[in-house]
Amino acid sequence: MVPEWLGLAVSGAAISGWLVLMVILGIEGRLTVLRALVLLALAGPFILAVWLLRRALRVGLYVRPAGLRVQDFLRSRTFPWRSIGAVESRSTRVGLILPIEIEADFIWVVPREGQPVRTPLRRFGGGLIGYSLNMTKDLRGCRLLDWETYDRTLLELQEQVRAGAAR
Repeated sequence: MVPEWLGLAVSGAAISGWLVLMVILGIEGRLTVLRALVLLALAGPFILAVWLLRRALRVGLYVRPAGLRVQDFLRSRTFPWRSIGAVESRSTRVGLILPIEIEADFIWVVPREGQPVRTPLRRFGGGLIGYSLNMTKDLRGCRLLDWETYDRTLLELQEQVRAGAAR
């Protein structure tokens, strides 16, 4: 699989190259340097927006043969199965937009060496103001899971870790 940053760089280079080519060749004499810069200024934010949308849609936890991949909004980490000590649920204080903090249960990956990593999977209690029962993400991009799905996911991940440690 091609890294996202490489796809973004290739797209940006292709658009930039096209604009430079249009300026050099002067297609129909209508594309001036100023117009090319304006087009480039408009294309840059569009490429950035597409990249951010792709990142937001891919937030989650992925089970792969090589290990467990934690995909956050700006970062992703893959933990080989043998390096994972445990997968557990921890109650964590999180802040919303205002300086209000709430207790929320997140699934954590605890590696054998290093610091525990909070995944974006969060138990959804349904009692918060502003949340509807149909939401799948909260304001920070965390995946909201109902109680049953959260517990089932946690058990399946713990089984995968046990199976991976036995390999």
